[in-house]
Amino acid sequence: RTDNVVTEFAIRKWKTKGELLQLARKIRQEAIDQDLQLITKHLPGVRNKKADALSRLTRIGDYTVKKEYLYPALAELELNVWLDAFATRTNKRLDEYCSLLPDLRAFAHNAFSSNWKNLKPLLHPPIPQILRTVVKVQKDGAEAVIILPDWKGQIWEQLMKELAMKEVVLGWAEEVLEKGKTMNNLIPQLPLGKQKPLD
Repeated sequence: RTDNVVTEFAIRKWKTKGELLQLARKIRQEAIDQDLQLITKHLPGVRNKKADALSRLTRIGDYTVKKEYLYPALAELELNVWLDAFATRTNKRLDEYCSLLPDLRAFAHNAFSSNWKNLKPLLHPPIPQILRTVVKVQKDGAEAVIILPDWKGQIWEQLMKELAMKEVVLGWAEEVLEKGKTMNNLIPQLPLGKQKPLD
């Protein structure tokens, strides 16, 4: 079920482009191999308020993983990341960062404009950018730490299984994520479930 008419059509008709093409083919082949019938259903946005709130929240980019959870996890993963790829000046967790907003102090304005192969970035992407982020890590052959919600059955799950070397569960979102000023003013919801960084 999705509130996005284009996504529902792409899956129902198996017509898609770009980074979703390979994934759609894998899903279709898996359905054929297991003799499954996939049924798509359009869910009006008015009935999908929680997902809408999460989507808006991630565009604000005003939450981050608390330091007391992030730094031990990075030490356990043993990858020396130095670039916080999806951050702002106020919520960055590393000295160098790529800003979501125009910022002269940032390493770059758009994390996707750089090749990540030699950057060793910390990637905590906005929810709508998770699949694009995972695909870019694979395409660039990058070593990175990716922080993702531990949501089962997501479109990026199979790619992460192919890429992940190590995994650490940070804990529940309510405990490990820190709200920023904009988020407190708007009172949107934190992503639900457990958060985990993968190396």
